[in-house]
Amino acid sequence: MKEPGEILPEREFDNHEVYPIMEQLVADVVAVLPDFPGFAERRGTRHSCPDEKGNEIEGWVSIELSYSFDIPTSETEQVREQYTDLLREAWTEAGYQITWDEASPDESQYNLSASRGDGITLWWRVWGLTGITIQSGCVPIGNGDEKPAYIPPADGVPLDAEHDPFGNALDPSVYAVAESSDETTDAAAVAPFTDAQAIPGQVPFSSPASYENQL
Repeated sequence: MKEPGEILPEREFDNHEVYPIMEQLVADVVAVLPDFPGFAERRGTRHSCPDEKGNEIEGWVSIELSYSFDIPTSETEQVREQYTDLLREAWTEAGYQITWDEASPDESQYNLSASRGDGITLWWRVWGLTGITIQSGCVPIGNGDEKPAYIPPADGVPLDAEHDPFGNALDPSVYAVAESSDETTDAAAVAPFTDAQAIPGQVPFSSPASYENQL
């Protein structure tokens, strides 16, 4: 049986160390987009890491950090077209490898993703709730799998549990605590990244529906 190190690439950070980097990458995205209207929500998703037979590799996880606009903003030409072009240019200039740059057959949807040298992927989603997803890829679990420290959300996200369930899970004291009968909130407070099924690495999902089902 192969050890995790024989299956997964060597990483420079664990799940705690990569999280601030992911938030900074979102901030960098905001910085290059003029007249930024502000995101509407922040969510986190956590995946197990599978081996070559699809079995979960103990001690490793893959996490995603997603920011989305509201529906009216998601449908604007500025967000769908202008921002896509600006991010393509910015990521290329930054030396990232563009790994997905494709519209759907009817051009109603668009996906732009780029991979960094450290294994992190940035994914600009132009469909449904348009926004940015940062994917860590498989990283070792650090700090005894305790929750990462709270970082305020990027520009525009209202500071409440409804629009930032991830931030509320990291530190419930920051926002108004939901009713104790809300089992979803209680569970999230234990595991801030919403658990999802294992995914093979960090290749962006092939269809919008498959991603939405992870939230």
